[in-house]
Amino acid sequence: MPIPPLGTNFNLTLVIAAVSTVLTLVSLVLMSTIEVARQRSGQGRLA
Repeated sequence: MPIPPLGTNFNLTLVIAAVSTVLTLVSLVLMSTIEVARQRSGQGRLA
């Protein structure tokens, strides 16, 4: 099964979907990390 050339609409859609998924995962991880950091530093009560 030959690999389609770069720049096709199919690959562009895959890239956009992959980037969106990665950004969502990164956002979730960052929010979780910040929440844990707040609780550990005792500032969670102020938020």
